[in-house]
Amino acid sequence: MTPNEDLIEIFEDEEISPSLTAKTWPILIVDDDQDVHDVSRLALRGVRLLDYDLETLHAYSAAQARAILSSRSDIAVALLDVVMEREDAGLDLVRWIRSDPARDLLRIVLRTGQPGYAPEATVIQDYDINDYRTKSELNRGRLISILTTALRSYRQMAVIAASRDGLDKIVRASADLLASPSMAIFAEGVLTQLAGLLGTERSGIVLARRNRRPGATASMAMTGDEGFVLAAAGPLSADIGRPLSDIGDHQTAEILRRTLESRRSSFDHGSMALYIATPNGDSLAVLMEVAKTLGDTDRKLVEVFCVNMAAGFDTISLFEQISLQAFHDEATGLPNLAACQSLIDQYLQRRQPVAVTFFSLEGFSAISDTLGRVIGDRMIGLLANAFRHRLQERGEVFRVGQETLATVIGGPVDQVGPLADQLAGDFRAGLPLDSMTLPVSFSHGTSVSTSEHDTAQILVQRAGIAMQKARNIKRGGGLTYAVAMEEEIRAHIGVISKLGAGVVSEAFVAVFQPKIRLADRSCHGGEALVRWRDGDGTMIAPSLFIPAAETSGHIVDIGYSVFRQSCAMIRSLKVSQDDARIAVNLSVRQMREPDLIDKLVSIAAEEGVATTRLKLEITESIVIDDLTHTVSLLKALKDKGFLLALDDFGTGYSSLSYLRSLPIDTLKIDRSFVSGLAEQADMRKIVGLIIGLGHELGFDITAEGVETEEEARIVTEMGCFTAQGYLFSKPLSAEDFLVFARTHAGARQTSGGSLSAEGCIRARDA
Repeated sequence: MTPNEDLIEIFEDEEISPSLTAKTWPILIVDDDQDVHDVSRLALRGVRLLDYDLETLHAYSAAQARAILSSRSDIAVALLDVVMEREDAGLDLVRWIRSDPARDLLRIVLRTGQPGYAPEATVIQDYDINDYRTKSELNRGRLISILTTALRSYRQMAVIAASRDGLDKIVRASADLLASPSMAIFAEGVLTQLAGLLGTERSGIVLARRNRRPGATASMAMTGDEGFVLAAAGPLSADIGRPLSDIGDHQTAEILRRTLESRRSSFDHGSMALYIATPNGDSLAVLMEVAKTLGDTDRKLVEVFCVNMAAGFDTISLFEQISLQAFHDEATGLPNLAACQSLIDQYLQRRQPVAVTFFSLEGFSAISDTLGRVIGDRMIGLLANAFRHRLQERGEVFRVGQETLATVIGGPVDQVGPLADQLAGDFRAGLPLDSMTLPVSFSHGTSVSTSEHDTAQILVQRAGIAMQKARNIKRGGGLTYAVAMEEEIRAHIGVISKLGAGVVSEAFVAVFQPKIRLADRSCHGGEALVRWRDGDGTMIAPSLFIPAAETSGHIVDIGYSVFRQSCAMIRSLKVSQDDARIAVNLSVRQMREPDLIDKLVSIAAEEGVATTRLKLEITESIVIDDLTHTVSLLKALKDKGFLLALDDFGTGYSSLSYLRSLPIDTLKIDRSFVSGLAEQADMRKIVGLIIGLGHELGFDITAEGVETEEEARIVTEMGCFTAQGYLFSKPLSAEDFLVFARTHAGARQTSGGSLSAEGCIRARDA
């Protein structure tokens, strides 16, 4: 064993924190919801992270968590519910944890079941909180990813802490060396400190050979297995940055090569060659000129210094890796959300205007799932490069989410909106990748600094809000943040909190707007719009509770309730089984339910209604989001006897070619087209094309939102024979609708025509 290896052995025998020798990672889950514990336990069962198994500890209150943390000093990560027995119970527990320096290493991840709630930025910063997530977004993959990041941070901090404790005296003696901000500056400091220690000139070279392993930082990239010159002084300074084989002085290169291969240090007259193996497996070789023969005392000092150098080298390396991982996306190398916020902060600190735009790549999940994550990540990288080319020097590009890019532009921001539209519109023809052309559509949201009180977190949050709003109402387009958007979110959360009680109390009731046959103005059925009267008697607008129901998942139960009420309406119409039909809209969330078809068939059977008397409607946006799944589901529904309709046709602004693949019976023209018929010739052309296309494909056509006689006349002349709207009737209760249907039956019933009620959940306050 070499003298240096003896020193490394002494270093490893220093007292090490128990957290570094544990055989498992202790994870504390703090939540007052038993389901959260059960789901977390199931998600983490059998998971092994960073070479160790997970040990889950469970606390159901802040008090239980304090007891566990007081008895265990080795807990690595705490998954902490923000709201438990009290609204501030979680944050109070965080303050208690950080009040004791002995718990500084513990990593904290906050979780909440209340979407939109987030701790103040100062709380995140002051109490060293690793992450904040809503429970709904923490699926198994994201939970494991967040734990991996937290554990890696914990382990690295533990290593650093152990090194600091074990070498405290030497670290204090060479504080300047350990304060180096980069590996190259650290290596230069090594030469300076050695020269000062030995009282000789600063002339020498530092070469490092990195152990091959994932996560090497850019500054530590080594050429092959030979090594890389990190620092040099004196006659050898020209060799900085070169691989071993390119060092100008062949004798120097040979000594360094021999030192690395022999793994031994050597002391010759006039020079010394030091070999150091770091705890992480890297190899360092230092060749330095000395003006004197080193005695035993000098050699011991050098050996102790080498131990410090090994620890310092690993410490700086860890810092560089942490920085890389903290500020860059691992899959693409793009700067991440943390880097995005850091740049925003720089602009704000300089009091410069700054604009942040989030771009959501629509359909990315389907591409990544179908073609593989590697293709998906390559796609993101190519799009980011194209963004950079378009921006040039005006801004930076970041990957802030799996399917989300962001741009940060400082200085004049008056043209940010048009520029964002250009970036999103550059790929209308798709993105060539290998032999494919991948579809690209962005929904984007922008926030602009307007106040000295703005922070990076605020601007990022606002950009995300605007982007999500664009996805909801302007898919494929962009919006700029407005205060009203945040007010909508608060109202949205308030509605969600009441939805569950509304479902249980059966407060959701269908009202019917008559559907009219234009030829004789007879009732040809109706559209059922869901209404909700809150427990205090307040009517809540569908435009508020439908999106909230989608977000919370309550839309599934509401949809089934309306479906059941629609079946009851068929029976109440008292016409033949073959003639009576009712159409019920399927929501996005319902279509993701694995038992949707079985559930619909079961309800129809319970209500005594044949599936052939039911028409199911979907909106065009649902089709565009996932065409493959939608077509498969519709065909399965068709096989069960259901009739099918495409609602709000024309609002998706997509290719019409997909229509041929849909097994539908009816097209419904959206009222946004109908309302412009009387004044806009171009709109009449569009509606005429839609009606002609529908007839060509064998579809029935229904016009929605007809409110004037002129609109009714125009659509009739174009070949649309059924319509609905305020021209004919407002939405009616079930009882009033039955009266309307009887009094407006016309000659249709006596001639054997059909009477149908078409019902669908609509997100409007009609």
